[in-house]
Amino acid sequence: MLSLPDTFTQFTELGEADIGTLHGDHVSVVVIHIKNARFLMDDWAPAVQILQDQWHGKRQQQQQRYPQPDGKPLGGVLSTRDSCRFYTEPTAGDGPPQRLEYQGRSEFVPPVNDEHPEVFLAFLRTCLDGLGASGFEVDVT
Repeated sequence: MLSLPDTFTQFTELGEADIGTLHGDHVSVVVIHIKNARFLMDDWAPAVQILQDQWHGKRQQQQQRYPQPDGKPLGGVLSTRDSCRFYTEPTAGDGPPQRLEYQGRSEFVPPVNDEHPEVFLAFLRTCLDGLGASGFEVDVT
């Protein structure tokens, strides 16, 4: 998993999960690493729910600090030892997170431990800014 500052471990229905947030100028990304992938068993819905809960908490914190909406999009990464998926908040406010696809793929090799978070954030910012462009598509399933 990508090394993140201020990561904490939470015990969930999926077992232990490391949760951290990367903050950039234009995007904040919640990164959730599920330590035991066998709990997913081709059903990522519980992990997506954890991501939505984290997003909801982040938005509540933002509203308490800043009465005006921030407007900065929230992204999400769900990862295991073997794969990861990228998500964005739904464009219509409520609804399921939107999973990013690139050239028909929605699962990728997770970032390496020594990768700089700035490089990862730049990649995600490109994905979020270019939804629907450059081969990126959104899968709402």
